[in-house]
Amino acid sequence: MTDIRLRLAGAEDIPAIAGLIRDIDLYYRSPDVQTVEATEAKLRQHDFGGTAKFEILLAEADDGEGWQAAGIATLATLYSTNASRPAFFIKDLFVREAWRGHGLGRQLMRRIAALALERGYARIDWTAESGSPDTLRFYDAIGAQRREEKIFFRLNGENLRRLAEE
Repeated sequence: MTDIRLRLAGAEDIPAIAGLIRDIDLYYRSPDVQTVEATEAKLRQHDFGGTAKFEILLAEADDGEGWQAAGIATLATLYSTNASRPAFFIKDLFVREAWRGHGLGRQLMRRIAALALERGYARIDWTAESGSPDTLRFYDAIGAQRREEKIFFRLNGENLRRLAEE
């Protein structure tokens, strides 16, 4: 039997988090995959575990060999003007392949929901890859509502610089 624990991560978890972030980049075939060491340095630069503007919910599993990082959820707090209360935005929800199918994603989402209620937050928002039917089925199964009327935008790279310099 595998034991699972979920907890908000701190600065001491940076090496494990950096490894998970690298796995996320590789899974999504990101063109910007960094080394674990570079990601660790950036997490420290942004004072993760201190004043960072985001939180990480870490899922760990112990199958008798000791605790190991099995999944992650990256959370940012935003302000919902129509609810006049804070809300969570999930940037990443990821479970390592070896731990998929064990309910870890659902446990992460359940803990995020509990954190939102404990803090008096109005809701949880996130995006999902449209080409990932398993992911979409998972979110449908937990009762998430698709917001098809919303379009996701991103401004980065040269376009970000160009707008800032106008």
